[in-house]
Order: sequence, then C-alpha cells, then structure tokens
Amino acid sequence: MKRLLVLLLLSQTGQLAQSPFDGTWIIVANATQLPQKPAEYLLANGMFRWGGTEIKADGTEQKVPETGYWDTISVRIVNELTVEIISRKAGKTMFTEVDTVSTDGNTLTQLVKDTTEAQAVEIETTTSGLTKGQPVPMRSPARGKPTR
Repeated sequence: MKRLLVLLLLSQTGQLAQSPFDGTWIIVANATQLPQKPAEYLLANGMFRWGGTEIKADGTEQKVPETGYWDTISVRIVNELTVEIISRKAGKTMFTEVDTVSTDGNTLTQLVKDTTEAQAVEIETTTSGLTKGQPVPMRSPARGKPTR
C-alpha cells in the first residue's frame, strides 16, 4: 500500500511540473522576420525623433499619426541618459517605455510596460554594441527647416 501511495504521488508531481514552455527554445533565423533597417533615435534641441516621428521631449501629450495602439505620445527627458515615452490611445495609457543608454554609450536598455490588456506585462530589452552614425538634421515643426 505504501508503495502504491508513493508511486501515485510521484506520478502526480511529474504531471504538474510540465508546461508548454518547458524545454530549449531555438530561434530559427530563416523563419524570423527581422527589421531590414536599424532603429534610429535622436534626442536634440528638446526634440525626440524615432521611426519618422518627431515630437517635443517636454513631457506633454502630443498628437501623432494614429495606430491601433496610440494616438498621442509624450516624451520626457529623465536625465542625460534616460527618456520616458508614454503612448496613449483615447486617453488610456497603452505603453510606458523607459530607454536608458549606458554611461559608456554602448548599450541601450529599453524597459517597456504594456498595458494594452487587463494584466500589464513588462519587457526588458538590452542592445549592446550600438553603432552610432551621424545624426540626421531635425526639422523644426514650425518652419520645416533643419535644426541642430
């Protein structure tokens, strides 16, 4: 009887420990669609630009081209190495992102809090070995002229 009880307990423990996430996950490079162009960010003269969008980095909520996830974005300079980006749709915060560059300038850490669903999810991404190119002149929103 004791052997049967031990056998039942052990078999139940093994079943509870398994999940669909158990195992080694391998990225199949030819099945993954990676961006063809590098992500470009620019913070200069109180303006923040990424992916063709340019807004004031003063913490105010500003209209941007609408997507399924946001219609306004605010960018706030936290310090010389960190910016906070908040994306909203119809007044509801959808994403909060904190981007921090390391003191040596070679690593970008992005902490994103996704609040699009009932339960918030936080994702941290670290990119090392950044290649810095020449900054592209920014356009003044009022005049459309390059600024630096």
